Amino acid sequence: MLFRSQLMVITRMLDRFVVKGGKEWQKRPCLVIANHPTLIDIVALFACLPRAGCVVKGSLRQHTFFGGVVRAAGYLPNDGGLELLEMAREHFAAGFSLVIFPEGSRSLREGLRPFYRGAARIALECDVPVVPVRIGAEPGFLRTGDRWCSIPDQPVDFCLDFHEPIEIPDEIRNDPIPTRQVRRLTALFQNRIEELTQQRVVSRPLLVATDLSQTPIPPIPVPAR
Repeated sequence: MLFRSQLMVITRMLDRFVVKGGKEWQKRPCLVIANHPTLIDIVALFACLPRAGCVVKGSLRQHTFFGGVVRAAGYLPNDGGLELLEMAREHFAAGFSLVIFPEGSRSLREGLRPFYRGAARIALECDVPVVPVRIGAEPGFLRTGDRWCSIPDQPVDFCLDFHEPIEIPDEIRNDPIPTRQVRRLTALFQNRIEELTQQRVVSRPLLVATDLSQTPIPPIPVPAR
């Protein structure tokens, strides 16, 4: 009930919800990496990717309000090490996509945090398409440091911009030193997301909803283990 009440307040702040691209990945498993500017990013991504789970902070499994939801949904904790890689393999094999915010927390108000290496490890071990998504909200709201109940001065344009999968160069795939391989791929991911966050979403969106509460957000299916 608390989460539903918060979501109703949040959606009233949006003037437009725009999605560009992404239809191809509604049925094909992929690894989605994105910047993380607001508190509602994962809700918006799940609205577009009905067969997807996500990697979350391990501490959220014990959170007073969200712990039960995180455990029941089968979200993958980011502190699992080798167990995380095995769970990711099972997730993709069952036909599900996986969303990860490589910064590990909401983005800074200006620029991105350094990326953690989990996304690169999953990409190398599981060999699935890595789809970068640029998330934007203008004006900014529900950012790091904002209270969830803070209301912007004007309605917000919220957008998800799906881009072509990132090609992993052969020199990274064939790097014989695993730690260097992961480090180089993490840098590649960060450079790509930083490049995208400097862009604005172009015209011809595939979906425009004047109210996110009218956009169907399906329940998140959990692959059998």
